[in-house]
Amino acid sequence: RAAFDAYDCAKDQHKDVHAAVENALSSNSSPFTSEQFYCALAAAVGRVGPSEMIFELADPVFSPKGVPRTGEFYEMVVRSLATRQRQADGLRVLDLMIDAGIPASPTCYSCAVNFACALGDEDRCLQYFSRLKETGVLSMRSCMAPLRVLARRGDYQQCVEVLELLEKNNCVIDNIVLNVVLHACVTANRFALAQQVFEHRRHLADVVSYNTMLKGVVNSHTTYGVARALFDEMMQRGLSPTSITFNTLMNAAVREGKTAAESFKILAEMQKLNDPSVQPDKYTCSILVRGLITHRGSLVSQKEKLKILLDIVGTLGCLDGLGLKPSFCRTILNLCAVADPAMALKAVQQFVSQRAAPVEQLYQALMTAHAGQRRAHECWEAWNHMLEQNSGVKPAKGHFLALFDASVAKDQEFTKQAVELMYEAGVTLQPHRVLSALRILLAMGAYDTALLVCQDQTVRTSLS
Repeated sequence: RAAFDAYDCAKDQHKDVHAAVENALSSNSSPFTSEQFYCALAAAVGRVGPSEMIFELADPVFSPKGVPRTGEFYEMVVRSLATRQRQADGLRVLDLMIDAGIPASPTCYSCAVNFACALGDEDRCLQYFSRLKETGVLSMRSCMAPLRVLARRGDYQQCVEVLELLEKNNCVIDNIVLNVVLHACVTANRFALAQQVFEHRRHLADVVSYNTMLKGVVNSHTTYGVARALFDEMMQRGLSPTSITFNTLMNAAVREGKTAAESFKILAEMQKLNDPSVQPDKYTCSILVRGLITHRGSLVSQKEKLKILLDIVGTLGCLDGLGLKPSFCRTILNLCAVADPAMALKAVQQFVSQRAAPVEQLYQALMTAHAGQRRAHECWEAWNHMLEQNSGVKPAKGHFLALFDASVAKDQEFTKQAVELMYEAGVTLQPHRVLSALRILLAMGAYDTALLVCQDQTVRTSLS
């Protein structure tokens, strides 16, 4: 503070900052040496002075008499700038130091690494970190920023190398460092390397570590048994699993195929926790749907699982905006149509109330599913329900075609009604459906309807 006050006094009499410093030093009546006075002045300017003043003091071209420019001086300035979060100024001072050929201390490089990372200059961050490694002096504080940069860039080998260097420097490794390295290895699909890193540092692992390893099992298509062993180990250690833990474990079971049925057992374990923060979400539902497709099991078992799934979907509230794929509801309706048509109708009503998709699309998906099972009665029931329960709904071509496809395989009267509804709405049959329609209509004596089909210009062109 005394140095800064002396500088202010001198600055009032001298416009040139260099002359002001010389004057402040010459009038120094304190017991401190000129070098100590100048370093104190530089530190004070680093904390509260303007950038221009800092650069003028740090410029190696200007060197007051009896005050040698040293690495300790620059380190003091850089550390002062670091305390005030003046990253850009700190990097410029460091550049002046390096340009002057003055060796930088590990502290200077450590500050530079964090300065560059804070400014978003990842290349410069890694450049200074490379120089810091050459000094052989590493700390957790100086390594975390470049370690995250390396992980983002997918340089898993460098991440593992940094971890090992920290251990050689007797730094206390924590779970944060371990998780960054594991994430880099798993993201690069190097699960075997991740296992090696994890194996020697299990005592540091937390729930994030186990979640990352479970993700590695899924990405590398490793057996479900490995994932289950990791989960059981985590539970034995008393770590609390999250929704991500259960979802990833389910995903591993479904990926293997033969263990897809395990997904609902894992769901039961998840619900048994009775933890409000660990609840099924949209990812859980998507994984369970894939599990039902992969392993259908008996019809009774399928119905039970679909009921559980629909109950979970019901807890999600409004589905609009959750980012679910369009095929999500369609797949569930297809599965319900096979297992239990009554459940399928309830499912479509639930999806309508949850605004999962436009009403027309949901009913079209249900009717198409019934048509695929050749269930004419259920398809017509869905058609009538759509028109009765949803005012303003306009049937599309897909609805009519589903009606026709479901009817043509089962019931002649339904086929006649479907054709008449189609032509009344201005929807024509495609050529490959025409012959089937004519064969049924002529067999049942519905000549007027058959004539209606033949009079269509598109059909006449195709038949000719």
